[in-house]
Amino acid sequence: MHEDRLIRLPEVMRLIGIQRSTVWAWVKQGRLPKPRKLSPKLSVWQYSEIVAYMNGSWTAHE
Repeated sequence: MHEDRLIRLPEVMRLIGIQRSTVWAWVKQGRLPKPRKLSPKLSVWQYSEIVAYMNGSWTAHE
């Protein structure tokens, strides 16, 4: 898999094993990486950031 690919919300939910509302709550709390907005209705995450989160090596950047 390509580490720099972009993934959408359903794949983030599947990889981490949490529901949609939890993803957005954790993003708001700074527990998950913030998505990048490609359009007003399309948010994507960098796959490598989600993998880093799952491995415990992701840290929030302000």
